[in-house]
Amino acid sequence: MKVEDLKTILSAHGLPVTGKKNELIERIATSIPEEEIIIPNYTLKYELTELGKDELSDNGYVPYMHRHTHVTTEDARFGTPFTVWKINELFPDGNAKDWRKVVGSVEKKLFGVDMASCEQDSKQKSKSKHEDLSAQKEEIRKYLSEKKSVISKGIQSTGDGFAEESKGLDYKSIGQDKKALVMFYIAIGKGFDAPALYSECAKILRKYGLLEEELSVLDAGIKNVDIGNRHRNELIARKKKVQELIEKESV
Repeated sequence: MKVEDLKTILSAHGLPVTGKKNELIERIATSIPEEEIIIPNYTLKYELTELGKDELSDNGYVPYMHRHTHVTTEDARFGTPFTVWKINELFPDGNAKDWRKVVGSVEKKLFGVDMASCEQDSKQKSKSKHEDLSAQKEEIRKYLSEKKSVISKGIQSTGDGFAEESKGLDYKSIGQDKKALVMFYIAIGKGFDAPALYSECAKILRKYGLLEEELSVLDAGIKNVDIGNRHRNELIARKKKVQELIEKESV
């Protein structure tokens, strides 16, 4: 898509149209529900029929599992397999209408987060939300302040931060940004060196206009990520951008 097309989408939802192309794309992805994005001059090649809708509703776990971030192979040597076939075995009679509850309970046991059930709730909320995200800035700050002891205790727990980063990504995927930030801050406090931890945390903070907090997270990332990691430069570039935004806000 061209920049003009991206700006048309943003403008239709009352969102800012300033920034480079990748920033416009990120703004659309984080602020507009997918089903509400109308691409200019785009004609659908296929149309979902009523029968197809029923099939997706009754057996929605199939596409859900295929796009799952934790999907595994059938090989059980490295842990419990989490595949569409294993989930399929949980519906011996073929009735999978309650698949979100079933899959959610498996996710809760394996990963600590019920994403299947919450995904639907998150989509329903995003459909009706057209609120000013920046207005939630202080609410997020208050929440993080209240969770300081939880974060501090988590940092002192065993592990290198991988488990917390993974859990944070799961929370982020279902729109539970507050819980995601708590997990990310614990992983950051442990000094975890994955660039994605800092970039994904930064995206949430930018979403709510928490620029100072984003800058601190990026500083931690630049410090903790190995200097030879090519993604470290992306954190440096993002830091430069957020510094520009902070300077612009102060004028």
